[in-house]
Amino acid sequence: MLKVTGDPALLPVTGPLPTDLNAFLSAVENLSNGYNIAEQTCFHKTTVDHLIRSLRQISTYYKNLAILLNNSTQLVNSSTQLLPQSATVVGTVSTLVGSATTLVATVTGVVSTIVTLVTAIVANITAIRTGAVIAAVAAAAAAVTCALFWVPGVGAVALAIGATATATLLAVVFVVIWTNLNSVLGSLGSLTTTLGTLPPVLTPVSAALTGVSGSLTTITPTLNTVGAAVSGIQPPLGSNLVAVNQTVALLDQTVAVLTDFLNPTPPGQPIVPRRHLEDTYRQAVKIYSDALNALPGVSNPVWNAMLNEPENSSQVNPGGTLDRSLRCSPPPARG
Repeated sequence: MLKVTGDPALLPVTGPLPTDLNAFLSAVENLSNGYNIAEQTCFHKTTVDHLIRSLRQISTYYKNLAILLNNSTQLVNSSTQLLPQSATVVGTVSTLVGSATTLVATVTGVVSTIVTLVTAIVANITAIRTGAVIAAVAAAAAAVTCALFWVPGVGAVALAIGATATATLLAVVFVVIWTNLNSVLGSLGSLTTTLGTLPPVLTPVSAALTGVSGSLTTITPTLNTVGAAVSGIQPPLGSNLVAVNQTVALLDQTVAVLTDFLNPTPPGQPIVPRRHLEDTYRQAVKIYSDALNALPGVSNPVWNAMLNEPENSSQVNPGGTLDRSLRCSPPPARG
């Protein structure tokens, strides 16, 4: 900021005024006002620029938060639907496990019964096989007897041949029955052995199913509790998501307004006073530049005295070179 010199010899507070005081003071006043307004506008531009950048960053954070809230809401909604279904599935599985446990117990009993029945069948078939052997031997003996005790004559010979053939055929049938019964007994023996291995296997299966049933019983209340808690999260998530989206919209709108305030009036549009910082800055620089061109240089004692003021010299005449452009200094780097 520049100040007009207070040298009483040039600008006396009282007494006679210099002859051309108004003539050379108007340019000095314009120069001082133009510089001071340009300087203040540069500060405001830097402040607004930093504010815009900060608001954009905050808006980005809020947009990411909105995405997170939206994903969380969808997850909670899915969980709300999934948890009751999971509880239903657990209940169904629990019922299934109970049925399987009952079935295993039933199968174990049936296997024991089958083993008992097969054992009885084996005993009966063994007896039948023994009877078949006896019958075969008896039939063979009858065949021999019939062959030996035949009556002389043609009729007697025919009778002897028929009796012999019948007895021989019976003997063959009983031998075949005996052979087949041996095969059946072998198969039944293998079946009995296989069935005998099932109960030791089914016993731990039944115990494991009982444990699973107990675990499933404890899972269902837990799922119901979690489902109730998740349902309570839904309303806050929904309202917070709405609030975050509204905040994002407000931040973006504020950024747009501040950006418009920072930039100059678009080409082709009329300038509205005090609406755009860049317009004010450019107007101030022009006033300052026009004042410099209007001053008669070294012949203006007021301007020369102003340049010699320590406060002014460091601002408008840095390094001994008169600053005519009044460019705004770049804003400091943000950490």
